[in-house]
Amino acid sequence: IVTSVSPPHDLPQQLNAGKGMTIEAWVASAKNNQFGPARIVSYSDDPLHRNFSLGQHGNDLVFRMRTSETHPTGIGPQIIASNIFTSEERQHIVVSYDFSNCQIYVNGELQTQSGAITGNFSNWDPSYPLLLGNERTGDRPWLGRIEQLALYPEPMSATDVVKHYKAPMTALHRPDAITAFEFSGEDNRLISDQGAMQPTVPMEVPSVYQNEGKPGFLSPKQRFIKDFLSNFIIFLPLGFLVFSVIRNLGSSAVKALATTGAILVLCALITEVLQYYVEGRTSALFDLASGIVGGVSGSFIGWRSRFFKLEQHQKRG
Repeated sequence: IVTSVSPPHDLPQQLNAGKGMTIEAWVASAKNNQFGPARIVSYSDDPLHRNFSLGQHGNDLVFRMRTSETHPTGIGPQIIASNIFTSEERQHIVVSYDFSNCQIYVNGELQTQSGAITGNFSNWDPSYPLLLGNERTGDRPWLGRIEQLALYPEPMSATDVVKHYKAPMTALHRPDAITAFEFSGEDNRLISDQGAMQPTVPMEVPSVYQNEGKPGFLSPKQRFIKDFLSNFIIFLPLGFLVFSVIRNLGSSAVKALATTGAILVLCALITEVLQYYVEGRTSALFDLASGIVGGVSGSFIGWRSRFFKLEQHQKRG
């Protein structure tokens, strides 16, 4: 992750005072099957609280932005440019927005445009950090290379997009950019802001980074127990009901337990896989295991209870 040393407090005001916004970046994805969307550039607090985010989902480029007219989380609507990350070659990406229309260019060519996002930046939160490669929570990692990044307080014309693509951006030669960064292969922890915004806000590559998830009132140990109990309780009745149904269909206890276990593993696995693609949710082997333990416990309760025995007795009677 690369993060601004401090939140760029003046950025929303300067962008809102302009004619829109342009995000310009030179990037290269290391994989064409990254999901989340995986965050390339994000001006956000966590996966559900953003001013804007530019990410990769599969091989698509996904742009989300909070405005005075969109969903407060910036999740919807979103603009998608399809089949952008089909190779590991570096690409010039430009997102241009004029308060009523959004255009996405890749390597100088218009990929998509939409009027789905409208409104200004008056509701942006200036306390959010500017991030590259992940969210502060650490659960939206993007694998790839970011060489250059610049933000402008106005939309970029198609002609200028082509000019910038043919003459790759050098941050020092972009005086019209509010904020601009150039990342070299050198092991520099601090990256200076070459833009016109004052005061400038440099970015840093932390030597050690601790995920900054939303702190709850529970301690880490208590949250660990809470997550276990919540998954356990959710799957407990499922295991009981599935076992009881299978047992009452005439299967032996051993066969019913084995079938129930297989169904529970499949359900827990599907749940965790689907959660990976849901905004604000994460997948974890711990959740998978605790759900299975809850389900298996429920099936044993069903085995030892008289529920299915009563059903069988009624059938014999």
